[in-house]
Amino acid sequence: MKENLQEWQTIDVNVFPPPLQYSKKNFKPSPESILTKAKKIVSKLSDGDCGGALRLLISNDSVAPTLDETLASLVDKHPPPCPDEETPTIPDPFDEDRLLLDIDDSCLEKALATFSKGSAGGLDSLRPQILKDPTTSPCEASRKCLEPLKLLITGKVP
Repeated sequence: MKENLQEWQTIDVNVFPPPLQYSKKNFKPSPESILTKAKKIVSKLSDGDCGGALRLLISNDSVAPTLDETLASLVDKHPPPCPDEETPTIPDPFDEDRLLLDIDDSCLEKALATFSKGSAGGLDSLRPQILKDPTTSPCEASRKCLEPLKLLITGKVP
């Protein structure tokens, strides 16, 4: 697979007609964008996300051009929030009367199984695959790695 991707990187992009059209302009991918796409595909494959790599490989999607029409379209699709909306209050983590969740291992395993391979990490950059791997391991010691996660979910960590 890597050999095919490396061969794909050496293709002369000037031979092919531009695959997309953007508002009266033909879009022609640059060699840098093709190299970037190849790197993303290799990254997906290294994460075990073959489906994601294949989608990237056959996709003609690209970033929208920086035009006034693009900005107007985005503003139409995403209007500003209503001024009367309030931000919800954050519960006090030290309040003993608040409801705490009780999570068992099977529930946590089912929730983690819903993440697809190659899912991106959140603000903490922790990828779901890192949490999924201990749940699929027969070793009891690896399952203990999920105990801190259960504490976080139940709200027992201030």
